[in-house]
Amino acid sequence: SSTSASVPAAVPASAGDGLIAVPGAFPEEGSLASPAPAAAESADQPVAALPASNDGPALSEIESDADVEAAVGSGFRPFGLCAELMRGIEEAGFRSPTPIQAKAIPELLAGRDLIGQALTGTGKTAAFGLPAMEKLRGTSGLRLLVLVPTRELAAQVSGELFKLGRYTGLHTAAFTGGQSYTRQEQMLSKGINALVATPGRLIDLIESGHFKNVNPSFIVVDEADEMLDMG
Repeated sequence: SSTSASVPAAVPASAGDGLIAVPGAFPEEGSLASPAPAAAESADQPVAALPASNDGPALSEIESDADVEAAVGSGFRPFGLCAELMRGIEEAGFRSPTPIQAKAIPELLAGRDLIGQALTGTGKTAAFGLPAMEKLRGTSGLRLLVLVPTRELAAQVSGELFKLGRYTGLHTAAFTGGQSYTRQEQMLSKGINALVATPGRLIDLIESGHFKNVNPSFIVVDEADEMLDMG
């Protein structure tokens, strides 16, 4: 969908009154590193240094492949994320945070409630997933619950969380309708730290008593506007 989507993320243990709005027109998902050198955007960012006289040849200041590779993930370092998450970020090819990530990650790391709005494909999953997984390190049980409106989105979000957090030891899963209850019950008994679920299947599992002792630290409602429209 090309429409904007609201993404409320709640942290019940430290709920605050402040909510921030994040603009919606941003770059593509995950800010993937480009294999080409960055072009100059202003006069003070030249791509070539010309000599002041004719005494010597011009020297081109072009990034090598090693320079580009070293820059992958560098834009996420100021957030102070753990080495395991940084490894996932680098392997995903993320170079620098998109605007929704730059605004949301510090707020969620600080334990604040947040409502974010951004276009599809701008990295919303990493925006809430990275700070949630950072704060969940060393905990046990189901701590991150993400509600999504469709099976396809559940698989997509769960896959992204797994890719970014694969080295943290956190276990992720996607529960949707059309899947085996037995399989999902087995996964719950083994332990899941981050669950992405559609509302219908989540309600079924709650009513069957599988969430009696569950108290997530993070609850995310992805594509909230669509789910509200669905009722």
